[in-house]
Amino acid sequence: MDYNLLNFPVPATNAAITNGIITWTPAPADAGSAYTFTTIVTDNGVPPANATNAFTVFVLPAPGIRQALVTTTNVTLLWTASTNDLFQVQWTTNILPAVVWQAFPPSLSSTNGQFTFMDTNIPVPMKFYRLIWLPPL
Repeated sequence: MDYNLLNFPVPATNAAITNGIITWTPAPADAGSAYTFTTIVTDNGVPPANATNAFTVFVLPAPGIRQALVTTTNVTLLWTASTNDLFQVQWTTNILPAVVWQAFPPSLSSTNGQFTFMDTNIPVPMKFYRLIWLPPL
């Protein structure tokens, strides 16, 4: 089989296709944009047969913590993302190499795109958090 990408959308010129798998990393500036990719696959028969397919990729903004509310008893993290996204919050008290991240269970989802996480553990002088964007179930 021979796989090819036709008509690279700008700025997707860094896209590649290998064994039918497309790889492309959009830039942060691509958020809110839609790009149409066209693929063609050709078999090795005699005569060769081929098929063409076009599809649109919608680039959504990357999630990120938008607000952290700190009190004497807890830390609340707020962020926005697509409603079908799934996240895990992790924490550490030291970001020197090699960082050891601890996961808070369970994973978080949202029906309205507004995500909230509250850490009710005993506050420590320094605590770092990160969001892990999990693959859909």
